Amino acid sequence: MASPGWAAPAHPAASDAGWLALILPDTWWLGALGALALAGLLWAASLGLAWRHDRALDRHEATPGRPRLSTLPPPSTARTGALVWASVVQSHSASRMLWVLLRRLVGGEIGALAATVRRARREARRRLEHAARDAGCDAVYGLRFAGVGLRAGGIKTVEVIAYGTAVHSADRADRAEGPADEWPGEVR
Repeated sequence: MASPGWAAPAHPAASDAGWLALILPDTWWLGALGALALAGLLWAASLGLAWRHDRALDRHEATPGRPRLSTLPPPSTARTGALVWASVVQSHSASRMLWVLLRRLVGGEIGALAATVRRARREARRRLEHAARDAGCDAVYGLRFAGVGLRAGGIKTVEVIAYGTAVHSADRADRAEGPADEWPGEVR
């Protein structure tokens, strides 16, 4: 017989949490599930933004009439020359850094970082073309890239600088645009 001050514990289904208390008795699972969902959402967003940026670079690179880029020195027929440069600082996404940490354990090429550097180089090249066009030139000779890895507040970034001599080529107006119109040392 039960004592007058003692009451039997209520069934978990009868509590305020309802049927969820039967499945997930501890609330730490909800926090972990929420953190995983947020990480997945951020990962998908970072992949979507990277894809969108790559498509924008593809569209720019397919645009006709862009300034030519070449690693060779300017020809003697070039009329004017000016130093042009472009810089871009690209950060690595947090979702890719997880793969970087795992890849460092086994060694080899880190594809996630290589993709970030490749995208930064393409963006620097696009900005260099705009700088040459703004200077009234139609070609950049002596193209060089410089890169440096930066770390600011625990965030890893890479800076890529592209520079060269922008010129207005005398023979550019006489040349027909097309696939056969490639210069030696041209960078595409």
